[in-house]
Amino acid sequence: MKRIVYVGVRSWSDVPRVFVEESEGAIRKDTELDPRPSLQFWKHSPDGFEWSYGGSGPAQLALAILLHAAENYYGLEPENDWAPCVCEEIDPADRPCIVCQGRDEFRKEGTSRALRRYQDFKSSVVAKAPRSGFRIDLSTVIRWLTVV
Repeated sequence: MKRIVYVGVRSWSDVPRVFVEESEGAIRKDTELDPRPSLQFWKHSPDGFEWSYGGSGPAQLALAILLHAAENYYGLEPENDWAPCVCEEIDPADRPCIVCQGRDEFRKEGTSRALRRYQDFKSSVVAKAPRSGFRIDLSTVIRWLTVV
């Protein structure tokens, strides 16, 4: 089963960086979390992400994590490995497939929830993360998106 974790690290010069770590068995892929989608909704911190306190950098990070999870995984079951749709393999005349249509609805709902919940997520999770770094499992993030 695929495991997704949001990982915050600091470089030797104390620059904060956040990665999305995807692992399945011995295979692991790390991708840096892109702040641009969150900046389209709210420009708390154009200078970047931060954590371990309740300021603008942590607010931008909380919003970015919740939006990333909403866009990519909200509404999908962990048992299905949070697998992406393969509708690119379907005849273009049949797109979007029923799976993608359902996921689009979940994405819209997830994005709406992310925008409503990110300040609470910041206060309860991001602000309390150790300054040295953090690991936040996707299941924790999804719980934040599903709590009304």
